Amino acid sequence: MVHTEELYHLASCCDLVVMEEQQAAKYISNIKYPSQECVILHNVFSVNEAHNKVLKVERFQSKLHLLDV
Repeated sequence: MVHTEELYHLASCCDLVVMEEQQAAKYISNIKYPSQECVILHNVFSVNEAHNKVLKVERFQSKLHLLDV
């Protein structure tokens, strides 16, 4: 969540005009590897989509960790 807010903040400060797909790619490239590996399997066209996929992956991973106990 913080990563997403930081990305949007930096883009607005720099007055960058970057295509949404490029922003999504940058966002995905900066997330933790296990989540990144799952997210790149899907077509993601916006930061919002990428963020939602990351949240789903992290919830799934936390459920798996609970089952390992």
